[in-house]
Amino acid sequence: MSDVGRPKSIRFDDELLATIQSEADRLGINDSEYIRQAVVLRIAWSMALRAVQEYGPPSNDPADFFTRTLTDIAEKARRLNGD
Repeated sequence: MSDVGRPKSIRFDDELLATIQSEADRLGINDSEYIRQAVVLRIAWSMALRAVQEYGPPSNDPADFFTRTLTDIAEKARRLNGD
């Protein structure tokens, strides 16, 4: 994980913040890391949807297309993450 970054304030209602903190605790990470990982996952999901819309799954093996697409997205997310 990269130590470089800019702070960003995000407001959550009490119930959502409690849920975020609870889920982060279950994973053994702090709430900021949980939120960062959620954002990376959301970006990956958006990229996957764009790839399907742009290229469409191949007719011969859609599962292979998704595997290759998600592998590519995971690699891009790792680079964004500084790993």
